[in-house]
Amino acid sequence: MPRERLQDNNIKGILYESDVREIINGIKGDGVRDGCEVTFLTGMTVNVSSGSYLLNGATISINSSNIVLNAAHSVYDRWDIITLASGGVVDKVMGVPDVEPAVPATPINKIKIAEILIPANSTVIEPSNIFDARIILNPIFSYTEPDITEIEDVMPEVPGAITLELVENETEYGFETWVHGSFTKVSNSQGYILEYSKWDNILEEPIEPITKLILQQPSGDLVEFYTPNIDSDSYYCFRVAGISLLGNLTAFTQYYIIQTGSDSTPPPQPTNLIATSTINGVILEWSYPNWLEISDFSHFNIYVGLSSPPTSVNSTSTSINALWRMSSSDTYALHYFGVTAVDKSGNESAMSNIVTAIPKQIENYDIGPNAVDTANIMNDAITGALIDDDSISSAHLKAGVQPFNSNITFSPRTGYTHDQITYTNGTITFADGSTQSITGNNINLSSATGIWYIYFTVGSTSLSATQTYTDCLGDNKGLLAMCNHSTDATQTVLIFPYYSKGLNIQADAIAANSISASHIKADAIETNKIKAGAVTAEKLTVASIFVDGITWGRSGTSITWTNGSIIYAGTKYPISSGSTANPYVYWTVGDTTLSSSATKPAYATNVFMIAFNDQLNPGNNYILWNATHIHGGQIVTDSITSNEIKTNSISTGNLAASTITDVGGEQYRVAARGQSATGYPIDAGLYNLRTGAKLNSTGRSYMLSIYDRTNKTWVSHTIYDVYGSATNAENMATAMSALGSDKIVVIYTYDEPQINRLTPNLLTQMKRCGASAEIFESRNFKFRSAYILIGVAGCGQGNGREYYAGDTDSSTGAWLDVTFSIVNGNIQPGDSSILSLAAQKINLTGATTLSSWMGGEENGITTIDGGKIHTLSIDAGSIKANNITADRLSTSQIFVDGIRWTNNPSTGYVSWDGEIKVTYKGQTKVISPGSTAHKYIYWDAFNTQFSSVTTPKPAPAENRFLIAINNAGVCRVVWNATLIDGDQIITGTITANEIRGKTITKAQIANYEIDNDLISTSLTLSADKIILSGSTTISSWKYPGKTTINGGSIEAETITATQITTGQLVGLDIRTDFNVGETGGPAGIRIKRSGIEGYSGGTTKEFYIESSTGKAMCGGGEVELSSNGIYIKGYGHPLRFKVGYPSGYVPPNDNLGGYANIYGMVGLRIESSFGMYLYTPGPMEIRCDDTTGKGIKFWASHLILPFRPSKSGLPSTTGLTYFDTSKGCIVFYNGSKWKKVQHTDY
Repeated sequence: MPRERLQDNNIKGILYESDVREIINGIKGDGVRDGCEVTFLTGMTVNVSSGSYLLNGATISINSSNIVLNAAHSVYDRWDIITLASGGVVDKVMGVPDVEPAVPATPINKIKIAEILIPANSTVIEPSNIFDARIILNPIFSYTEPDITEIEDVMPEVPGAITLELVENETEYGFETWVHGSFTKVSNSQGYILEYSKWDNILEEPIEPITKLILQQPSGDLVEFYTPNIDSDSYYCFRVAGISLLGNLTAFTQYYIIQTGSDSTPPPQPTNLIATSTINGVILEWSYPNWLEISDFSHFNIYVGLSSPPTSVNSTSTSINALWRMSSSDTYALHYFGVTAVDKSGNESAMSNIVTAIPKQIENYDIGPNAVDTANIMNDAITGALIDDDSISSAHLKAGVQPFNSNITFSPRTGYTHDQITYTNGTITFADGSTQSITGNNINLSSATGIWYIYFTVGSTSLSATQTYTDCLGDNKGLLAMCNHSTDATQTVLIFPYYSKGLNIQADAIAANSISASHIKADAIETNKIKAGAVTAEKLTVASIFVDGITWGRSGTSITWTNGSIIYAGTKYPISSGSTANPYVYWTVGDTTLSSSATKPAYATNVFMIAFNDQLNPGNNYILWNATHIHGGQIVTDSITSNEIKTNSISTGNLAASTITDVGGEQYRVAARGQSATGYPIDAGLYNLRTGAKLNSTGRSYMLSIYDRTNKTWVSHTIYDVYGSATNAENMATAMSALGSDKIVVIYTYDEPQINRLTPNLLTQMKRCGASAEIFESRNFKFRSAYILIGVAGCGQGNGREYYAGDTDSSTGAWLDVTFSIVNGNIQPGDSSILSLAAQKINLTGATTLSSWMGGEENGITTIDGGKIHTLSIDAGSIKANNITADRLSTSQIFVDGIRWTNNPSTGYVSWDGEIKVTYKGQTKVISPGSTAHKYIYWDAFNTQFSSVTTPKPAPAENRFLIAINNAGVCRVVWNATLIDGDQIITGTITANEIRGKTITKAQIANYEIDNDLISTSLTLSADKIILSGSTTISSWKYPGKTTINGGSIEAETITATQITTGQLVGLDIRTDFNVGETGGPAGIRIKRSGIEGYSGGTTKEFYIESSTGKAMCGGGEVELSSNGIYIKGYGHPLRFKVGYPSGYVPPNDNLGGYANIYGMVGLRIESSFGMYLYTPGPMEIRCDDTTGKGIKFWASHLILPFRPSKSGLPSTTGLTYFDTSKGCIVFYNGSKWKKVQHTDY
């Protein structure tokens, strides 16, 4: 059975929804006939025994089979079920792992036979975790069409109010709370469906999952129920609906809300704390009886400090022992230890007894001789400080790092002096006395020119050559010589031996002209080796220029130069004379002229700046190529970084207007919170930090915002109610899986992020986008906590910026507020993209800085003090369009902002809502939403709500303003109207002076407003002068030549009974509607001279009464009533007489509900092919055959004789009698067995 049932086994009268489904299957006839039992086999395998079952009317048999269940989850428990389906299919349905896992629903057209609990990390199924869920059918059950008398389904009333009360059991060992509820039962109900769940007190809606219970109809007047143990400090909602006799539901009641109490009792205090010192730590042990059985236990806090009592929690434990280990900052001093217990509500017990201990330090005597070998020493553990002077000898060194000597000689190989060398036999002698013999050979260097390194390898008698220096270094290698293979095929290979005795290079060993610049060591040639004046510019092979022979001059705003030359890399280039007014003069390697440009030439390795024509003093030149002071025109654009600029050396005089900007990028603020959080600075969401604008809508559980790093725009902001269902978690995972590394994800939560977050696909995608197992997958991830992840899709587990808050379930501190920047598509921490200049650092004039203009703390230090703005210095052109809002104006005009009007929310009503603000005389008031059917909606100054009235029109007042007019459910806003609505005009304020002459027409005069006093006595209006409509006048209504009204001018159906004063109404054909009794006509009644007729529509006559004969017909012609009696036509129409029961008489279980007296002169004949039901309190004679006079004759005072082929399906009730059609006799039950009544011929 599910865990919820294990908890609820002491609660009576509760059926869970899963139970009801299985019971319904049993009622349908679906269930197990025999066998089909699920038992443990081995490991994660169960066996289903052979057997048979009934499903959808078919009997199915199965052989024994095995089912292998899926591996357990690493963190959470899970429920699985075993099912049977059509065709003998045995299958499993895997549930969702969770803190409180639910049993999965049974799929349609399947039968559940077992529920199996799979604990986290389990590898073997415990037999006790297999719960039998079979519905065993009665062995004699055989489905036949029941003989059921039709029952009229009477829908019960909706149940009344539910009374709720809390039941609590609070001790130091735990806190339990549940709800006891009751309501008054209603008649005609066979039971009730009760729904309850947690309640979101902000959104005012239930929080899934919703638990459904079936409550039985009690014998008393009160229906009572109890919930199982539920969460503390939470809101719960309850509602109930009735179930009719045929299983139909009434409407549900409203929700009834109750708040559960809080657990405020701390758990018991740990005792008998013992501390035992160990190497670099202390072992702690304590007593806590039955701690594994305390349902409310969470963990122990371990307190450690250098004084008593210790005040800092060092670690936690879920067992009654712990090992405290020293950190790098701890010392071998006396430490104090204490332990407390913490329950699931965060209540902490008193601290245990305080104990002390000093962690042990390893001493020399703790280490045995030769106990430490290489494997015991950590990498990099031995530092220079641990090694005594002169303690390392050559015997401790590998051969490759020992000093050595060699008697091997090297020379160019005869005939191959350019690219091969020869070395002789010899010996390498190492410092520890060991040797390595070398056999002479040749080495070919022809594969590449440049430097070659010749080296030995311990254990090899040959030498090796490489052009990679690191190849010749190692524990068993050593460098013996270095060679240069020149690109000049005439040059002999140069050999520089190492560690060779007494071998020096003599002058005759060096070929003439074989030493190039590359062979000379830097700084090797000293000044005294160079002949004075011997080195000229063209002798220098350097990547620098030397300008020779050029003379500079001025010609107006131009600079001039003479012929000369430029020497570069040992080559001399002639330069012709020229001039320019451009600022930049430069030379490109290889050119014979100087170039100039108005803009600084781009940097290139073959371009050299020569001179600069000062544009502040045109014609004045600066020589740049050899300047010892660098001119700004010589500096490559964008080449000076902050490292080259001296601190505090740039003043405002050095900066051009608009020079200082930020580095670009965008700043954002993201916030998350749990539903119970308090004190949070901003609501959950994603905000633009610069503008404060919120970028998304807030919704329950998880919000995913996606940023395109290429286009630098937000792509989407989506809410996923992961708490609501695992399907929503899958949807979020699917959306994340489609994202590549060109997307940034920002994930943040509201209300409840814990439930369903570990759905496998979502967990995978969260880790792929940077979430860590330590936070997101932690057992300490609490209910209604707060979580934020900022990462790049695909960055990998733990590589995102991750934040979490919430130490306990529904913590008030579960909120987060984080800022970050996105610069060039990359995430930057905090506000890195903002250029932060302190206000006091920005000097305005004299001693006045920007901080002098700033408002005080009470006004916000980021605002300008209004007193610092020069009087009348802000003109209209300085004010940005649409930036002055109504709350900045102090006028006697009102401004209404943020209002939203709705027409006809209910007939004749208008409503207003939104963030409504009314500003008047510099004050702004927030107006409450509302609605009205009144005509006039107005505001009295400084109120927080609108007023309304229909009559009289609101009287004018200095501080009263008409806001809108409700015209029969249609709103007309008038407070800012430029066209004046007549209803705005103060009653009685328009005089004749304001009305233009001869402008009032009949359209402006209301009906009945012109009375006798307004009509001159000399004015006579004739009937044809009074126009009614169009060309119709009053004279059009007159009967010709008469003063009476022509009847043809009276509108049809406008004369009602109240207008008829005569005692008689005469007509030839009176109908309740037009065309009654005619083809296509409606249903109704028609009165004619021949009689009264009733029609169901068209010409279909349902009843009539003939005036001439008094004959009546009803039932569409099936029943006639005349002087001949009652005649019932047709097939299968019974004659019933139904009246009340006699006083004090309790009838048998019949459906006619009364008794009848039937009198006849010659008798009563009842014929029916469907059987008959007769009842009489007196004697009654029934003949089964009235043609032969033979059959059964009997008398009875009370008799119910149903006709049945057998007694199968009938209850064994004393006196129950029926006529057995298969045996042709009466059968009754005498209290112990069935008896048949013998009969003889009549």
